[in-house]
Amino acid sequence: MEPVFVTYASDGVTITGVFANLPSFPTTQLAGDDPTVVAFLTPNPVPQSVSPRQARLALNQQGLLDQVNAAVTAAGGATLITWEYATQINRSDPMIAALSTQLNLTSAQLDQLFQLAATL
Repeated sequence: MEPVFVTYASDGVTITGVFANLPSFPTTQLAGDDPTVVAFLTPNPVPQSVSPRQARLALNQQGLLDQVNAAVTAAGGATLITWEYATQINRSDPMIAALSTQLNLTSAQLDQLFQLAATL
């Protein structure tokens, strides 16, 4: 991978810019596939898990919590146990896929819920 040039915030850790060519101001050279460069260039990655509290707050903020609670209660069994006692809500969990289908949520909308939840 080609090297890139980066600028850092005053903390010396947070990347504030990535450049393919050497600019006229001070930068640090890093490999283009350096994890910090990749993270900076990846726009708002979708978290693969959030806490149950975060999930419920995001659903509540989007007006979906009552619908999810009703769907989980109606499903009962393992779905209800998982929803009530899980220590993490995983994006790839089949229960999440089933609930999102039942609520007519697209994959992009589900991703947005997880992104929101991660901020709460």
